Amino acid sequence: MNILLVDDSVIVRSVIKRAILAGAPRLKLNFLPAWDGAQALDILAAYEMDLVLVDWNMPVMNGLELVKRIRARGLQMPIVMISSTNDQARVQEAIQAGVTDYVTKPFDDAQLWQRLKKYFEGEDVTP
Repeated sequence: MNILLVDDSVIVRSVIKRAILAGAPRLKLNFLPAWDGAQALDILAAYEMDLVLVDWNMPVMNGLELVKRIRARGLQMPIVMISSTNDQARVQEAIQAGVTDYVTKPFDDAQLWQRLKKYFEGEDVTP
């Protein structure tokens, strides 16, 4: 399973990866990191992704613009926005742009896994 982690913070990408690996330690997962939306689009042009996890606030191209461009390309993989932005108008804007789910920072590993585990259905996620 290929997972694209798009966040300009190395620490946040590490926390997300750790939460997923803790929730599904036996899965064979390939994590690809991207610093911003522009780099993420380059990765999406080269690799097929099963899940995209994206921050809203990033340099060069923000997460909302990335989501719009992914959907404009006809790509249908789940996209989860993970952001400190919790304003309901912005959450609605993200959903209308095509995000599958929205998670607000801060979170702990268990909370994040509870929100993400449905994207691993059909995979062996038992510890």
